Amino acid sequence: MTSNHELVGRALGLLHQGLYPFVEKEMRSVYGDRWIEAATPSVPKDPNLKRPVAEILRQDVSAVLLVMWDQWNDVFRRTLSPDERALVRQLRTTRNNWAHNHTFSEKETFRALDRMEELLRAIDASEQADIILECIENPPPPPPPPSQMRTIAIHAAKGGVGKTTLVVNLAYELAKKGKRVLVVDLDDSANTSLLLGVNKADLIEQANDLEEIEQVLHSFGNRPELIDFLIESAGKDFKANKYIHSSSFKNYLNNQGTLDVIPSSYRTKVQELLISTHPRKRLEWGLKCLTGQYDFVIIDTPPTKDVISDNGLYAAQYLLIPSQMEYLSIYGIFEPLRRSKLIQEQTNQKGGNILGIVPMMTDAKLVLHKKIRKLVENTFPDIKVFSDVKRSTHVGMALSSRQPVSVYSKQHKEVPSDIGNMFSEITEELIQTIQLIESKKK
Repeated sequence: MTSNHELVGRALGLLHQGLYPFVEKEMRSVYGDRWIEAATPSVPKDPNLKRPVAEILRQDVSAVLLVMWDQWNDVFRRTLSPDERALVRQLRTTRNNWAHNHTFSEKETFRALDRMEELLRAIDASEQADIILECIENPPPPPPPPSQMRTIAIHAAKGGVGKTTLVVNLAYELAKKGKRVLVVDLDDSANTSLLLGVNKADLIEQANDLEEIEQVLHSFGNRPELIDFLIESAGKDFKANKYIHSSSFKNYLNNQGTLDVIPSSYRTKVQELLISTHPRKRLEWGLKCLTGQYDFVIIDTPPTKDVISDNGLYAAQYLLIPSQMEYLSIYGIFEPLRRSKLIQEQTNQKGGNILGIVPMMTDAKLVLHKKIRKLVENTFPDIKVFSDVKRSTHVGMALSSRQPVSVYSKQHKEVPSDIGNMFSEITEELIQTIQLIESKKK
């Protein structure tokens, strides 16, 4: 079912589709090929993604509305009326409320849609206006009760298998399908937090020396993050949302799902938890406070066997195991399976359910990888082996650009389609596997 917030988001996407060509045409009529330069002072800078102004205008309805407002006297009052300028102002407020997760009432929702339709009619964008009118005349039924929140731990017995790559791309692909996704970074290396844009990667890259890097790292000292979430989750006044940060990947979602993070940093230390009561249950307790707020929680667990990784495994209904297809890697699968069996026994099958094994960094040209995959399938016949995450320099380039692979592939035509689509395919397999497990339980 579509919520009011989702309905407003989709309508804003349609508004942008209709407005952008109109704004470009009107700006060109005054400024010619310099229209982007003329629009630049109205467009907020993008320090995280460093998108050029032209790209921001092609992607963000807020930027287009700002240009219309600022350039009214010089450009847009020639073709639009003062009443239509008022619509621009009102829709800027609507977009800002939507971006800050405002809860739209039914009355607010349809007032917003009505204004969008009116502005689109004024600029002759009838195709988008008709779709919005259809939403107004045939509103969706009220949303159902909050859906089940599925928790998935991504766990490997050794580092360097591509776990972080799998975490961030699965999370993005789930969000792209309209899901509300939370990533929990339990690894003190904090690579997942860095890639998802919550650990000031830009400032670290711009640092001139070690002292400046240390200053950036120490700025995390007062930030509510993972270790605080774990320590404080047993408290009477615990507020889970205080520790959640929005990922910069949201800029690629085009009004679809949501992607948030509980980040880690150098502060994530085992010693902090060992003095707590029930130290292995803290994440589970904290996540229960978020039930109904997210559809999926993806937990990036460290490869260590300690109280931090135990928190991830005990909090997760499901376990996904990334593994390279090499001879020694097959032995690394046994340890996560052993731990999952123990958790299943202790939770009466509510946790530790194996979703499958994901072959990582494979090469179709290597006979060895094919042999090991077959060996894995024969050794663990009851466990699903997912499609491969193929070895590719393009995956590394996407990570260094702090972009999902599917986004990077669209911007770089040289990326083969099988690389650009592989995480989308694995995500679809993941959803189908969960549905199959849950249908059998029912």
